[in-house]
Amino acid sequence: MCCAAGSACSSTPTITRRSTRTAAPGCAAWEKDGFDPIEIGDECWFALRSTVLKNTVLPPRTIVASHSMTSGPYDIPGASMIAGSPARLVRTGVYRDKDDDTIDYDA
Repeated sequence: MCCAAGSACSSTPTITRRSTRTAAPGCAAWEKDGFDPIEIGDECWFALRSTVLKNTVLPPRTIVASHSMTSGPYDIPGASMIAGSPARLVRTGVYRDKDDDTIDYDA
């Protein structure tokens, strides 16, 4: 699968990325065959058992809550939390502090 992940992204061991295609030689071949890539912004965090489906585009510092399923592009600001199946915006101004592994909020 063609998946462009930003820098410093992290997840729990049970994140699932699903697509109708299991492997691609590169993003150019992926798009040529009519498949949209998965794009994950910098410093995103995926909680336990979250699922990322094809066409997912996430802005930087997005938190995907546990057991959530993402699908399609998300027109949300960075530093937001999404949850549910399908995932929807639940809070803005929230991000994971990678230095002490906590969830922080903008003042």
